[in-house]
Amino acid sequence: MKVVPLAILTLANAFAFQGCGGNSEPSGSDPSGDNSTSASITALAPVSMGTILSEVEDSGVKVTFFLAKGENGKHWLRATFSPLEIGYHVYSKDLPADGIDGIGRPTLLELSKHAAISDVGKLTADKKIHNLASPLNAAGFPVYPDGPVTLSLPFTMKPDANALVEVTTKITYMACTKTSCNPPVEGKVVKLTLK
Repeated sequence: MKVVPLAILTLANAFAFQGCGGNSEPSGSDPSGDNSTSASITALAPVSMGTILSEVEDSGVKVTFFLAKGENGKHWLRATFSPLEIGYHVYSKDLPADGIDGIGRPTLLELSKHAAISDVGKLTADKKIHNLASPLNAAGFPVYPDGPVTLSLPFTMKPDANALVEVTTKITYMACTKTSCNPPVEGKVVKLTLK
């Protein structure tokens, strides 16, 4: 009798890493009901991506960090999440931390507190999400289009800050196709030097 629950557990785990599946259907809306996210994707961001700070690769995704500077101490920390293989996408930044029914992980860029940094703003994305239909969830999964997506985090650098500021960031993501997923990366710490 103990074999049946183990078989069910194994099957459930296989589905969790099997991916979203199904067809993509653009929704143009944020699953949280806040439609302002898509409309404000690049409203405050400068035209330039900025200077490359660092790159890391993990679980089928290359993450490139940039720093863009504006006026009056305004800065943007950016991370471009680029799946290394064609057909892979990452999930919406607004996905719950544990995914939907345990499936998927949000794409996140977090900046730890630092004395030289203030006024950290809202995380935005340069791509609109769409719902990926799936037999695993009737409502589907909010994902970005296949390929790279850039997240931007605005903040202010205090004018009395030293020329070099060492900061700690955390990134979270999970890359999937319609039928399979790479293992998630959750809260990976990356140290950056802001100039």
